[in-house]
Amino acid sequence: MLSSENQKKYLERIGLKEHQEVCLSSLAQLQEAHLCHVPFENFDVTFQREIELDAKRIFQKVVHHRRGGFCYELNYNFYRLLKSLNYSVQLISAQVLHGKTFGAEFDHLALLVDLEDVLYLVDVGFGNFSSNPINLSRLKVSENIAFKVDFDGEFYTLFELNEKHQWQAQYQFTLQPRCLKQFSKMCVHHQTSTQSPFTKKSLCTITTEKGYTYLSNNQLVRVEYGQKISQTIDDEFQLEFILQETFGVSLPKEYDRKILLRN
Repeated sequence: MLSSENQKKYLERIGLKEHQEVCLSSLAQLQEAHLCHVPFENFDVTFQREIELDAKRIFQKVVHHRRGGFCYELNYNFYRLLKSLNYSVQLISAQVLHGKTFGAEFDHLALLVDLEDVLYLVDVGFGNFSSNPINLSRLKVSENIAFKVDFDGEFYTLFELNEKHQWQAQYQFTLQPRCLKQFSKMCVHHQTSTQSPFTKKSLCTITTEKGYTYLSNNQLVRVEYGQKISQTIDDEFQLEFILQETFGVSLPKEYDRKILLRN
């Protein structure tokens, strides 16, 4: 899936020099490194720059241009890396919970990795997520207590422990393998529809040692050990500094930063 040169560049992008053997601990290291170095962000949607599901363009954006992206970009890119490292991995479709109902099929792209006949949910394209792959054969138990997966006989459902210490559904999925082309229609939807959460506001989020940090329009929020620290960003210089220092993102010069400073 990736040349040895591109594999090396990708590993460097996520702060790793090399990859060890194919095993759960190495997979967890890859997932955590990715979450901590590559942000989930929808800036191209905000600036109305078309996102195409093209492997070369996605790799250029995330690795060479040191950007983030949304699920179709980040998880597919990670899929290609895992393939090149000899992991048994497949694309799956998930339906994100919007309010009280789950979205359409192909609403979200996630990954399943098979390690010694045990399936793990892997996701680097959902913003805040477990730093460890989630074992689907050990339901209601996760290596990260903030996330769990239940199975109702038809769908697997990912839950996150919210601020009120209640389990809140995030998305549901099946184990059916998918191909990238099947996500094309929903990828266009999420860039253009007024019903898409990505056309309503800009968002950038990244995992940190203490929790995670996100920028929503001009609001910067640091979540550290469950506690929120909020800050309003009111000028372009401050915004540019935060994008580079906190999220590692350098936006193209032609992107009007003022758009990101809206409330």
